[in-house]
Amino acid sequence: MAEILATRRWNPTPFKVIEGHRYRFTANGMWRDWKTETDVSGYHSVSLKRFESWRRLPEAHWFSLVGAVDKDRATLFDIGRLIAADEPWLAQKSGTLYCFANDVWFMYWNNHGRIELQMTEVAP
Repeated sequence: MAEILATRRWNPTPFKVIEGHRYRFTANGMWRDWKTETDVSGYHSVSLKRFESWRRLPEAHWFSLVGAVDKDRATLFDIGRLIAADEPWLAQKSGTLYCFANDVWFMYWNNHGRIELQMTEVAP
C-alpha cells in the first residue's frame, strides 16, 4: 500500500514496475482541491476550463490520480481513469512508481487529503 498525499507534487511509492509487465490499481480515500472533494477519478470543472492546459497531465481530469516511472514526464499516465475503467496498465519503463493529484504545478498549497493506493501485477 502507498499513501498518496494531495499536497505533494511527487509521492514516492514502494512499488517497483518492470517494463512490459501489466499492473492493476485499486484505491481508497478522498481528497480535496480547495473546496471540491473527489476520489481518484478526479472531476471536471467548467469554471477551470481555461486552465486545463496548465494541468500536469492536461488530458486527465482535475485531481485524477496520475502516475509516472522515476518522475519521468514521458511516462505520465492516468491511474484514476484506469481504476474507473477497471483496466490494467502496461509499464513502458522499469523503475519506481511516483504519483500525484493532477493539478497545476504551483497550486498544491490548497490541496487536502490522501489516497491509499494498491498495485498488483496482472498475469500475462
